[in-house]
Amino acid sequence: MKALKSTKHFYQYIYYRLFLYHKKQWMGGSSVAIINANFAISSSATALVYSIELLFERYLGTEFIFDNIYEIIVLTIIIVILQSILLSKDEKSLEEKYSKAIDSQLVWQIKGVLSLLFVYVPIISLLILMITG
Repeated sequence: MKALKSTKHFYQYIYYRLFLYHKKQWMGGSSVAIINANFAISSSATALVYSIELLFERYLGTEFIFDNIYEIIVLTIIIVILQSILLSKDEKSLEEKYSKAIDSQLVWQIKGVLSLLFVYVPIISLLILMITG
């Protein structure tokens, strides 16, 4: 139970940081920032699972999770639904929980870079695995 709570906290933090980043990029557009943050996290989670599948298939010669493309589509839909339920919080409650006033400026920047890496590295890894396939 504690692991699930920690995972939820971790994803909420990354969601909040992505939301802030996209809100800044869209000049204060909260609805677009929410859509972009949700899309980035669900894409990253799907890419992570599919990258693990490709690694198992490539190096062990066996399918680990997926038998066909439809299972990937179903997994993606499940991730989006779960994410919408678990990560949906209003901006003010997330700001209270993860405000940068708690951390120093350096720690805040490091956590921001790590959050972006967590989102984009699985997607880049999947692309590399698919290209080198």
